[in-house]
Amino acid sequence: TTQILSNNSASKTTGEKQVAYERAEQERIERKKKEEKDRKIQEEYEKLKTMERERLRQEQEKIHHQQAGVKQVVNKPSDSPAKKPVTADL
Repeated sequence: TTQILSNNSASKTTGEKQVAYERAEQERIERKKKEEKDRKIQEEYEKLKTMERERLRQEQEKIHHQQAGVKQVVNKPSDSPAKKPVTADL
């Protein structure tokens, strides 16, 4: 009787070990899935951040060119009579 009980206990322990192993394996798989999902989210975030930076850079460049164009127009010599050099008509 004692031998049967001890075998039963050993069997139960082996079963518990198997359950614990399977649970650990499942947790490892879930953790891997979560890490992969987090990595993809991080990559998408970085891509969007890069796109936003590029958009802002282009917008700044456009504003800079517009301002440079306005300065050129303001500084451009005009053809108005007041700006022409005074010459004696002979």
